Amino acid sequence: MKNYFTTLSVGSSSTGSRPSTNESANATTSTAGEVVQENEAMQSVATDLAHVDIGVDDAQPPEPRQRPQEEEQQEDEGISLITEFDPHVHIVADPNPALRMPIERFHPNVQSDVRRAYLLKGPTQPIGHNFPRKRVGNDWRQFLPKWFKEHDWLEYSVSKDAAFCFYCYLFRQEADHEKFGHVVFTKTGFNDFKHAYRGFPGHVGGVSSCHNKARLCAEDFKNQRASITHKIDANTKTT
Repeated sequence: MKNYFTTLSVGSSSTGSRPSTNESANATTSTAGEVVQENEAMQSVATDLAHVDIGVDDAQPPEPRQRPQEEEQQEDEGISLITEFDPHVHIVADPNPALRMPIERFHPNVQSDVRRAYLLKGPTQPIGHNFPRKRVGNDWRQFLPKWFKEHDWLEYSVSKDAAFCFYCYLFRQEADHEKFGHVVFTKTGFNDFKHAYRGFPGHVGGVSSCHNKARLCAEDFKNQRASITHKIDANTKTT
């Protein structure tokens, strides 16, 4: 009986479920390896997230494109400015003061060329035109050609049967836009010929009027050009 229990005890010890030392070591090593791999994976994810955060925080908005000054000047309230002036296109083809291009539509670099071309051409004065008559009350009124001699600045639009101011078109001052006669004599046209005897002098105004400022600008412009031409001619003769 004693031998039987001894044998049973030994068998139980050798065949029990408790793992051996080697098996325990292998299991511990495997578990440690899984933990290391898991830690490395978490570190990799953390690194990727850190890179993403850095990319978002450090991302700078693209530098706005610097527009050249000339490009900014070529836009006027959404309207492109004319950078090349051709007198055969902009003057000869469109001499009507009611339809011609405003000076402001030309680029500042060519506005002097535009003014010079118009001054060489002179105001639009269709002498010999059969000016239409219009009935005003009990009278007949029409534009009188003699007004061209009395007012050298006066222009006439055949299509609108209206008068315009040559100097104010070329050299109007921005600050004087709202003064008497500016819009009438540069854009819409003056056609109240019955009251021309007071309308024309009213537009001219006093010494410091909008019209006289424009006239002085025109005279100064012509004198400057004449002075430059004289100097060029003098230098040409001496060389």
